[in-house]
Amino acid sequence: MMGTAYVCKLGILPDEDCWSVLRHYAAFAERQEEEREKLKKIGMELAKKCKGLPLSAKTLGSLLRFKKSKQDWQDVLESDKDIQYSKAKYEYYIMHDLIHDFAKSLGENECFTFTTKDTMNAQEPSCSRARHLSLVVVVEEKCMNIPSFTYKAKSLRTLKIVGGGQIPKVSSDLFLRLTCLRTLDLADSYLEELPKEIGKLIHLRYLNLSAARFRELPKSVTRLYNLQILILERCSNLCKLPKGIWGLVNLIDLDLSECLRLCYLPEGIGRLSRLRSLSDFIIGGVERGGRGCKIGELKDVNFFKGILRIIGLGRMENGNEAKMACLKNKQHLRALYLYFNQYTGVSRVDEEVYDEEEEKEEKEEEVEVVDGEDMLSRRRMEDVLESLQPHPNLEILSINDYPGVVFPNWMSSPATFMNFSNLVFLELSECSKCKQLPPTLGKLPSLETLVIIGMDKVKFMGVEFFWNR
Repeated sequence: MMGTAYVCKLGILPDEDCWSVLRHYAAFAERQEEEREKLKKIGMELAKKCKGLPLSAKTLGSLLRFKKSKQDWQDVLESDKDIQYSKAKYEYYIMHDLIHDFAKSLGENECFTFTTKDTMNAQEPSCSRARHLSLVVVVEEKCMNIPSFTYKAKSLRTLKIVGGGQIPKVSSDLFLRLTCLRTLDLADSYLEELPKEIGKLIHLRYLNLSAARFRELPKSVTRLYNLQILILERCSNLCKLPKGIWGLVNLIDLDLSECLRLCYLPEGIGRLSRLRSLSDFIIGGVERGGRGCKIGELKDVNFFKGILRIIGLGRMENGNEAKMACLKNKQHLRALYLYFNQYTGVSRVDEEVYDEEEEKEEKEEEVEVVDGEDMLSRRRMEDVLESLQPHPNLEILSINDYPGVVFPNWMSSPATFMNFSNLVFLELSECSKCKQLPPTLGKLPSLETLVIIGMDKVKFMGVEFFWNR
């Protein structure tokens, strides 16, 4: 008996319903009322971008669940990647099971994971079709080489070293043969030398060399014009980056965290116009023989997101030079750390500890120097900080080793500093010449954490400090 089939075609959701789904999965109701007010407008804009797709709203809401700040939500709104991901996920779910199984089968014989013990105790595996390869290094093996079969995987797109073993040297043949690599992850392998043949990997998009032990990168790295992410964090011996780094025209992320021997960045860093994340900007100057970049190179790089540390502000000549950084225009910057000290090490581990007698002698010497060159230097640094006013979207601000006597007007003026409505963390560290705190601190509406270190000349805090507490 033949029956009649009725097809019920579901339409798309209205924007209001999309917002309802999104806020449910973003745990919107669990947030404080003040936080909800800040996020509601952005959330409704995000709901519109879901184009009525319920699963898109669900996926996007889940993504936003652990994003706490207004800037986090704003970043998602301004980046279509997360929206496209949620739509792609929706399209994936409506694929027929058979098609999905077929797609899954395509990955067989292309993705491999081996431990180093596997490669030593078994017959050499065949990886000629491999596209993605992970090598898990057994910690007990203090020193090893990349297995020979890896060199035969000429179609390899991803090579990742996992574990805590050491691979001090990589043969140049590896880079001459694996020219199709898009991702190379040698993090924590303690690489002592990077062959110049790395420049042959012209398709490389991602390069992670964290904790490597080499002193410098080969100049051939600057030929990797497709590279988007370069991670050099914890490369404690790294002294300099190669000239011509501006050749990495597609670079969007450069991580130099804890590269404590890196004295300056090379000229041309400002030409990396696509840069979105730069952990450390280390200023060159007269003390470095005039080598290195000036802070003005930050002028046209306006799409920074996340954290930026500017180190070596004491090398700057005047406020006009500082003003060229145009920090006011960097509206996507989340956290700004300013270091006036001349050394690049951010850690306090190596600082000397003075006893009370030595401190007393030091203070007596300071009292004697009330004018002359020292006074001019202080005023110059006050002018520098005055010219480094950031965008009010900032959430974290840290000022370290500031040698001035007074804080800048943009921190002391209620009309200006109260506009920093997103600021939740403020640190004033070793600003040892300052005698009073900015009177506006109590008026910052969102401030949650205030850290004050090494400001011995501050003797009291006025009632204005407790205005908003």
